[in-house]
Amino acid sequence: MILRPNMNWFANQHGELPSVQVYVQHDEEAIQVRFNVEEPLTCYRAEVQGDGGRCYEDSCVEVFIKALDNPNEYFNFEFNSKAFCLAAKGPSRSERVPFDSSLYSKIHRVMIYPQIQGDFIYWALKVKIPFSILGKSKDSVSKIEGNIYKCADLADKPHYLSLYPVDTEKPDFHRPEFFRSL
Repeated sequence: MILRPNMNWFANQHGELPSVQVYVQHDEEAIQVRFNVEEPLTCYRAEVQGDGGRCYEDSCVEVFIKALDNPNEYFNFEFNSKAFCLAAKGPSRSERVPFDSSLYSKIHRVMIYPQIQGDFIYWALKVKIPFSILGKSKDSVSKIEGNIYKCADLADKPHYLSLYPVDTEKPDFHRPEFFRSL
């Protein structure tokens, strides 16, 4: 699957944008997502140095998933290219409950260190998010809904891409009404 920009959003209208391939699979224990990212150096930033930091300001890939135990809430998992994570749960952007630091260790992450070639940087990340964090076991899950994103709010060239379209005037990934089957 390929993430696409919403060209109605001003930030995406100028210059080259990242190219992101995403692979999603589920097993009995977790949802696994692999990201392969190629982006212009102007789109890249990597300043966050620990879990719980503002990863969305960096070159970041994100997995948003509807909560399995409460369809009125969703999780956001945001990862920078160094595999640091920001995660929270809640019904809306303004009502997020950040993850306790002990939960971050349950999210398995494997990164391929960024490599620069010319004016581009390449990096990859594989994450495994246990269903136990999402509120249920795989046996009780019939459908997983969400969306997958790429952004970099504070890069020299901010950008916003998504797996499924987000029909808003300005970039806003905290919109569960645009979630679809993962």
